[in-house]
Amino acid sequence: MDVPSSALYPVGFSRPDLPVPGAPGPVWPRRLVGLREPGFSAASRRAARLVVVAALVVLAGEFLVDDGLRPFVVAVAAGVAAYAGLAAVSLAVLRRRQARFERTWLVAQSDVLRARRFDVLRFTTSEPVETGQGRWAVRRVYDLTRRDEVERLLGVRRRADADGVVVPVTVEFSYPTDDGVGLEQIRGELGSIHLEDNSAAGRSARVRFPTAHYGVRPSAERPTTYWVLGRPTLTVTRLARDQAPAR
Repeated sequence: MDVPSSALYPVGFSRPDLPVPGAPGPVWPRRLVGLREPGFSAASRRAARLVVVAALVVLAGEFLVDDGLRPFVVAVAAGVAAYAGLAAVSLAVLRRRQARFERTWLVAQSDVLRARRFDVLRFTTSEPVETGQGRWAVRRVYDLTRRDEVERLLGVRRRADADGVVVPVTVEFSYPTDDGVGLEQIRGELGSIHLEDNSAAGRSARVRFPTAHYGVRPSAERPTTYWVLGRPTLTVTRLARDQAPAR
């Protein structure tokens, strides 16, 4: 199933909890069951209630209604039962169509996510420092828009690589939400983070995730996505020529 561009969220709207859109297709099955978004639980409950209503109407026609009105009551019950049956069939068709659509939509929306560059709010390391009492981990924050800060960070990475030391890092970035701005933290290891040259001093540092992908979080109502970001790639200002490659 092809995913129309109108069904994809723009790259600037990338966030973890995107509402999953409904599958494209004929409108009448959704109107028949009153389904405005892909939340099938409520529509299934409505169809089940209609079956109960039809059964109660039939019982009322047998025991509580005069013989003259009984054919009318039975006809009403038959109409309600027929609608409930048609709604159940329509729901089954819509569920299968939605399942096929979600698989291809997740792939396409994941491609959009991998192209997104998020603004880095803070980049923090936990660096080993030798003191009179031994080696301690010192927390440091780097401004990745400054060349001297980037060169200092690269020096830390070279020394850590030479000594076989792991330097934990935390990347904090923002993304848009319905209420404003959301925050995310990604933890990793300095030697495994890839750095790209921004070349324009003063621009904000960015982070992207070349292997990121979306999954769907099942829900009783409308399903939403979650993301798995993977290893980050940072865009920083003016990398030094002798930078150490990422491991």
